[in-house]
Amino acid sequence: MKISIYPIVIGVLLVFCSCSKLNHEYTIAFDNKVVIEEFPIVEKCDSGEIVDFNTIGNREIKIIDSIAVLSTAANKGAWKVVSLTHYSVLGEMIDAGNAPHELTVIPMLSQASFLLQNNRTILSVPDNMTHRWHNIDLEKVISGQQDYDSITPDYDIDNFTIYKGLYHDNIEYKITVNPAEGNIIRHIATNNQAVSSTNLEWLNHFSVDKPEKLGLLMPTVALSPSRKMIAEVYNLYPQINIYSISDNRATTITQYGKIADYKKYLGKSSETPQPIYRGVRGYEDFFVVNKIGENESTELQFFDWDGNPLVAVTIPSTVTSFDINFNSGTLLTVDFTKDIIKKYDISHILSQLNFHN
Repeated sequence: MKISIYPIVIGVLLVFCSCSKLNHEYTIAFDNKVVIEEFPIVEKCDSGEIVDFNTIGNREIKIIDSIAVLSTAANKGAWKVVSLTHYSVLGEMIDAGNAPHELTVIPMLSQASFLLQNNRTILSVPDNMTHRWHNIDLEKVISGQQDYDSITPDYDIDNFTIYKGLYHDNIEYKITVNPAEGNIIRHIATNNQAVSSTNLEWLNHFSVDKPEKLGLLMPTVALSPSRKMIAEVYNLYPQINIYSISDNRATTITQYGKIADYKKYLGKSSETPQPIYRGVRGYEDFFVVNKIGENESTELQFFDWDGNPLVAVTIPSTVTSFDINFNSGTLLTVDFTKDIIKKYDISHILSQLNFHN
């Protein structure tokens, strides 16, 4: 649905096409750039309300209507299906091991794909070591059935695969590393057919001279299947790339004109760059970037898929994972460093901007 917040505050956006004094060869950005000076709406949350699912080692959360999947640091029953109504555990899944239905290494929850098949939510979890997907029927997990997991071979995922996401409309998005060439390769397919894109070619051409430096190029992505748009953030650089997979539209969003040159981290210097972002999550009408704030605070920055800034929400605590419960108008956050889950009422924000999942 179109978000009606226009006109945006004067001075928010300024388009420019040069890279200032930076060497474009070492700047992971598109030619079209937008500078954001401020967000039209700025909100500050209170300390929030602690939510206790009676789980420990909480890592990431993904909300599906009135339930959520919560990943933990455990090796057995590592992921929990939890109720957002009663704040209880409804079922457990995902074991590490070498048995037929165990995973060699338990991935991050953000590496899993959530698909709707025959009105049932299927969680597809990649196991790169064994080249296969574990397809988990969440309804069976909740009802306690033991045959909730089916296996699908996929030799397209291996030890060089960093991420492979399965999306609606038969879209696949994959990120692989190429240590020999020192670059990160993005692949997109629709209906099992590879998509040719000048945007992908441009982003894939950046390289480093040593495999151990590949982390300097690593993106975190969010994808909108309906809009055929992708948003990328990089933990170390103050910019966001958004680009289309159906045409040549592409923009780099920068704040206050700042943009990254990763060349300064390529040498033998022991300098460790400070992280700026913790990731990005996509929704139907918008995407949200998790920006690290000062004094353990977090700023969640909302953008529409055209790159327009919508709202910045400041949270006075660390957020390592988050998701939005559109049914209740609440934001759930996870702080893995302190093992704390909190919820915040953001219904007024969602209502004001007419946000829907």
